Amino acid sequence: MTNLNLIETYLHKQNALTAVDVFSKTHEEGAFPKHEKFYRDLIPKRESVGGEQLAFQVDLDTCTGCKACVAGCHSMNGLDKDEAWRKTGTIQSTDEKAPFSQTLTSACHHCLEPACALGCPTMAYEKDPLTGIVKHLDDQCFGCRYCELKCPYGVPQYNENLGIVRKCDMCTERLSEGEAPACVQSCPNGAISITIVKKDELLKTASESFAKIPNTPDVNITLPTTQYISKRDFKNASNNKESHLKAKAEHPHTPLVFMLVLTQFSVGGIVSATAMSIMALHCSELILSALILASIGLGIAPLHLGKPHLAYKAFLGFRTSWLSREMIAFAPYPLFITLALIPAYSEIIQHYTPIALPEFIFTSSFKTITLLAASIIGIISVFCSAMIYIDTKRKFWETKRTFAFFTFTVLSSAFLLAFLQEVYLGRTEYSILSLVGFFLCCLIKLATDTRFKHKQHQHELLTSAKILIEGDQSFNLSNRICIGAISGLILPLFFMIQCFSSEIVINPYLSAIMAIGWLVSEFYERVLFFTLALPQKMPGPNN
Repeated sequence: MTNLNLIETYLHKQNALTAVDVFSKTHEEGAFPKHEKFYRDLIPKRESVGGEQLAFQVDLDTCTGCKACVAGCHSMNGLDKDEAWRKTGTIQSTDEKAPFSQTLTSACHHCLEPACALGCPTMAYEKDPLTGIVKHLDDQCFGCRYCELKCPYGVPQYNENLGIVRKCDMCTERLSEGEAPACVQSCPNGAISITIVKKDELLKTASESFAKIPNTPDVNITLPTTQYISKRDFKNASNNKESHLKAKAEHPHTPLVFMLVLTQFSVGGIVSATAMSIMALHCSELILSALILASIGLGIAPLHLGKPHLAYKAFLGFRTSWLSREMIAFAPYPLFITLALIPAYSEIIQHYTPIALPEFIFTSSFKTITLLAASIIGIISVFCSAMIYIDTKRKFWETKRTFAFFTFTVLSSAFLLAFLQEVYLGRTEYSILSLVGFFLCCLIKLATDTRFKHKQHQHELLTSAKILIEGDQSFNLSNRICIGAISGLILPLFFMIQCFSSEIVINPYLSAIMAIGWLVSEFYERVLFFTLALPQKMPGPNN
């Protein structure tokens, strides 16, 4: 070998190193990541293929409840103070002879049929066809928070500062680089890992997995993919035996309270106006009132959004979202009411319109047709409104109760506004019929509200709601009952007595007070409609 200089000598030695020498040298220099095992051994060695998807796997027997996963997720994802994409709860034994306490960690379950994605009106969710991970598209979200209501596990989290909802995406970017998600890498015991599940077996595996955990939502709603493993039997366990005593009222969604009540009052008014138009009775003031109510209600609705200026996106999810369908249904509603007002203001319209308009639009037949169309559209819209909440599968919003809430609001307002129209025109012959109908609707609604407070409920969520109306929500219920009784029962009885007397004189100012009182009472009822609709969520007070 020819003489080599120093540099050439070192290069020659390096090229002559064996694989063992290279590994030893690299190890001595500390080139290996210190936590390699957390993102090599706890994630799949291969990619998921057709009919498979990624899923969290949680070994409950290994979890110690240190909450390192919560801290890791919060830190690595840069979450705000009140945000938490991974949460913990506690399962406690109900058997005094075999006491135990088990911590349960949960995040997004990346469901096979994600309710959040199916309910989103802006299509701000997508399910990756290869990995099955349910991602949230932040720039597509306008903060309606409907996914919060739809998800039975309480996964989506509303961010006040950003005005949008965010959620766990299984740290997709980290996985794409072969690195474990934040919660997986943070767990000191390796209790959380990523596994691959078969979609066609998911119903069976989800049922078996979640059967280990007491009081979880029905897996058939979304088919969650998270796999819970434990050798322990949780039959004699509860997520928190006294959890209903600590129940917290849900968000009141004030803009939606006004939107729902005012639009349903408007639909009630249009239904009455349609009946009057068919009977050839004057009802222009009633139509105008319905238009004003609808305009205010629909105008307030976007204030519920975190980003109201993006409200136009609401129609995008019409294929699966009842919220989109409600928006589309209500869109032509004010237009048809406006068209129904044309005959009443025919002289003014013809005077200021530079072109000749067809004579038909100024006839009573045109008014009846447009009112009938507005009534049909309004009823369809109210149906869509009800389905928005029924589709969440929350116990308090079960089908019968929700339709009863909305239907009797429409009916009571129909009779009430018809009565006000009669009083305004001095037509006392129909006043008694409207009053009787209004009185009966109010009686049914108030009796239902009062009965819920005193009825014994077998379902824990309804029991929790009952405790809320005896505690935090007692003020709202008391106002609902008191104001409702005065405006919906006492004053109508007073007017009916007057109608049956020899001298029929109905005070218009007192009638207006009755109408305003019932409207305020309905606002209180709709607040309770939201605050008492407690979700099932995952076990534990922290969830």
